[in-house]
Amino acid sequence: MNELYEEIAILDSTSISVCVSDSTISSTHVEKKKPPIAAPNPATSTFKLLGNLTAKEIWVFNVLGAPVLKSVYQPGQLFDLSMFPNGLYTVCALSKQGGLKHITRLIKLAEMP
Repeated sequence: MNELYEEIAILDSTSISVCVSDSTISSTHVEKKKPPIAAPNPATSTFKLLGNLTAKEIWVFNVLGAPVLKSVYQPGQLFDLSMFPNGLYTVCALSKQGGLKHITRLIKLAEMP
């Protein structure tokens, strides 16, 4: 008997594991996964991504869509925004295959004196 297991991600971050066996499809597991978040948010100088994330690269874009930071991703890594102006940023995680995996927003604020 040939079986194929596949995890399917749905738009609202729910994933379903599906088993295909002898032309029969059955759902074996339903789980709502929380997308990664940037913390702290708002950030004053550095941030990191929290959550279950398997990514190859992290890109940060300013409000105009211009890339301001590109880095290889390692879990727990701190990303430095201290040299960038205050504002709204988009953080994108790219998969090991190069596709877009997750997007989150981040607000950068000045440090309080």
